[in-house]
Amino acid sequence: DPYGFANGQCGPLDEKTIVETVKAAQVYQNFFGALCYWVAADDAGNLIDLLYAYYEGGDVDRDRTSADGMGQKTADITINGRKGFTSTGPGGGCGVTVPAGTGSLTWWVQYRKGGDSCTAARQLVEHIVQTVL
Repeated sequence: DPYGFANGQCGPLDEKTIVETVKAAQVYQNFFGALCYWVAADDAGNLIDLLYAYYEGGDVDRDRTSADGMGQKTADITINGRKGFTSTGPGGGCGVTVPAGTGSLTWWVQYRKGGDSCTAARQLVEHIVQTVL
């Protein structure tokens, strides 16, 4: 499927797109499995945590209920007609979740210092919606 983890790919975005979107100088993928996790760094060495998840059979409403249950602040969002939500937690991290295929996908971004996590997460989701969905 185009959203998941086929052929050694971790989601549909290449690392160049990820680096450009979060304005990083470099990125290192340090976990590849049910979720994909990267740590990136900008030119000043500030770290950025990135997580991509695609849940086949996932449901945006159920995902939102889980985020609310973990005490995250959620808000409605629509990307190219796909209704989803943003979730923010302590520390400035932000996730954007939308329906995709037979499930849901999420990008979570957390700049450890500076940066706009919600804008970056939204832009990563927009790249997928515009190119794959």
